[in-house]
Amino acid sequence: MRLVIDRANLLGELRLVASAAETRTTVPRLGHLRLEARADGVVQLTAQSLEYGLTSAVEAHVQEPGGICLPAKSFLQLVATLDGAITVGVDRNQYATITAGRSRSRMPGEAIDGFTQLEPMPEGATGLTVETLLRLVSYVSFAGDREESRFGIKGALIRFTGDQLVCVATDGNRLALAWAPVAVATPYEFLFPLAAMQSIQKLVEDQERVCMAASANHIFVAAGSRLWWRRS
Repeated sequence: MRLVIDRANLLGELRLVASAAETRTTVPRLGHLRLEARADGVVQLTAQSLEYGLTSAVEAHVQEPGGICLPAKSFLQLVATLDGAITVGVDRNQYATITAGRSRSRMPGEAIDGFTQLEPMPEGATGLTVETLLRLVSYVSFAGDREESRFGIKGALIRFTGDQLVCVATDGNRLALAWAPVAVATPYEFLFPLAAMQSIQKLVEDQERVCMAASANHIFVAAGSRLWWRRS
């Protein structure tokens, strides 16, 4: 794999995606960033923790397609110190050589084969404005349970009824309900963890619209080239 990418374009998306990686874990892949360079000139960045995952795409000059898994925090710290165009090359021993100007660094990586592949986002995702999503969840988040309990739920129920988006949260003593007009072809619902709101707010920065969908195993939230997911 070999690519050339602008540091300014890479750093913002890298910071977002790397925030999903675990800092202390006994499972190496949870602390790694999957970097995949495609022939169409797009570099896909992916990281995940035990709670959720993030992926984003950045345009680059891809000279040789391929991929590698690198330590997320170490790679982020290195890129933050560089300037201008960054060249990333990977040899057959899974070592990445990162150069920019007079700087040249080598970083051990792992093959992308061991990185779990995410199932694709289901077709027919529901589109709505970022303002609507953040507003409704903020209205009910105070009522969500902060601790595990028999009657409390550490999340908000997101229900698309067909013509409305309804959000409900309760801690067993109080219940909050909010709704807004959102049209969908097929009604569905899922439990949205309130603890994930911080990562969602990062995801939708500088975006006007967001898409949401749920499969049998995952919840998806997409904004532009960014995608957040979590096991349902």
